[in-house]
Amino acid sequence: MSWQGHVDKLVATKQIIGAIILGHEGKIYACSPSLKIVPHEVSISTEDGGSQKVQVDEAKVLVEAGLNGGELKGPGGVWINNKKYHLIDWRKDDKSNVGYYKCVNGGATIAKTNKCVIVGVWMTDESNKQSGGNCNKLIEKLAEDFIKVKY
Repeated sequence: MSWQGHVDKLVATKQIIGAIILGHEGKIYACSPSLKIVPHEVSISTEDGGSQKVQVDEAKVLVEAGLNGGELKGPGGVWINNKKYHLIDWRKDDKSNVGYYKCVNGGATIAKTNKCVIVGVWMTDESNKQSGGNCNKLIEKLAEDFIKVKY
């Protein structure tokens, strides 16, 4: 199956609004049409109560989060589809390396495999009644499958 085929199969479950598969080098292998993963400028709060504009490269940040257990070097945090996400938990053990994120009305799951980072996004609003648990299961299962074949 192609990279895009995996993403399309995830979205077809209707348990997530979108998915992304990225290589560890930051290249987007596949992405749902519903998600726009692009660099953009955001305003973040500073310690003195002011604000500062920073450039966020969403693809680069997603890979960095995946490779570093959710830890990011720069300011700005994790953004997906021009929306800010907050790390809730990162689980790393013998079987998985997965982060769980939350945003207003939704969240995301980020899983690291041997050669890629898989991201699933769920929303619960007027048009979507999805859950984090279902997103987690889908992304964790695909990550397990990739790891089994050394990918």
